[in-house]
Amino acid sequence: MLKGWQALEEALESRLHWREKKGLKRSLEESPPCPIDLTTNDYLRLASPEVYAGPHGGGRASRLLLPTQKDYLTLEKEFSEFVGQEAALYFSSGYAANFGLLSCLSLHKGMIFYDEQCHASLRDGIRLNPLPRSHKKAFPHNDLTALGAELRASPDSLKMIVVESLYSMSGLRAPLSELAQLAEETGAILIIDEAHAIGVLGPRGRGLIHEVKEFSPFPPHIATYPCGKGLGGGGAFVCGSALLKDYLVNECRPFIYSTSPPIEAISHLRRQLKRCSLQDERRLWLKKLSQTLRAELPFARGEDHIVIIQTKTPETTLHAKHQLAAKGIAVQAINPPTVKESCLRLCLHSNLTQADLTLLISSLKELRALL
Repeated sequence: MLKGWQALEEALESRLHWREKKGLKRSLEESPPCPIDLTTNDYLRLASPEVYAGPHGGGRASRLLLPTQKDYLTLEKEFSEFVGQEAALYFSSGYAANFGLLSCLSLHKGMIFYDEQCHASLRDGIRLNPLPRSHKKAFPHNDLTALGAELRASPDSLKMIVVESLYSMSGLRAPLSELAQLAEETGAILIIDEAHAIGVLGPRGRGLIHEVKEFSPFPPHIATYPCGKGLGGGGAFVCGSALLKDYLVNECRPFIYSTSPPIEAISHLRRQLKRCSLQDERRLWLKKLSQTLRAELPFARGEDHIVIIQTKTPETTLHAKHQLAAKGIAVQAINPPTVKESCLRLCLHSNLTQADLTLLISSLKELRALL
């Protein structure tokens, strides 16, 4: 076992043991149904199946207050098997999952190293983590030389590396294979956000971690999987060990104090998982679209389905956005402070036709002088 994992598991077990000893340990357990249910916050019963537009009713309370967990636990089991992890915990949003995980994980010791282009949800969680500021260090985007030097210089037994597998604002992949080797060499724990890869990349859409696993061993890790992008659902999973799940149920405030999603949303996500495995044709077409566009537009940055077009100023970015909109093409104008340099962000999708792509390429070529 990696040194970092041993340190983390010892810390998690110690905290859970303390809770158990004090009689404060929480758990997600199934309770027998009662005809008089006084456990939820659905005061007017507007979330009941009789009133709510759906057979299962709406959200009613935190999961820890609900008498039944079956649908949630089934979803978590199916998803953990889908991504090849021991356990999964479902959160109401990607922000809640990333923020909750990173804000409660360190247990007052260790170091967190994170890519400077990590999503705000990850950075906000790191910022509110109880570790001192000197124990939270950003490293230059995808710069493993700088990260390696920091890791080797750190005497801490618990070191965590936080990255995205596919960065939303650069469009670049993280070098996961090299990161895995570095984590093993230094005893660090990898924490990977697969938001923009899950459903789209890797075998059966299981993400970029699985793409790496096809060619080389991958160390134990923690991963988050927001479901509102490639999976076409909502909420997000934190995946890792059963011990980690138990710890988050007890210590992660965004999970403990958030109303659970309606069972309708859970059922929809279970259906989407089944569909996802069958979408290889869509994934191949999306890959072809990306390759064709980049072959025609060498100034387009990024990889895969996220395309970044660098622009000169915020004004130029907005003007280009409006020019494209006049041709029926909607793109995102991204300006500081969200990114360091202004850009157009294009999210390719599998419903684009060859004619759509041809129009997009020709339009961007016309705008090249402006950009």
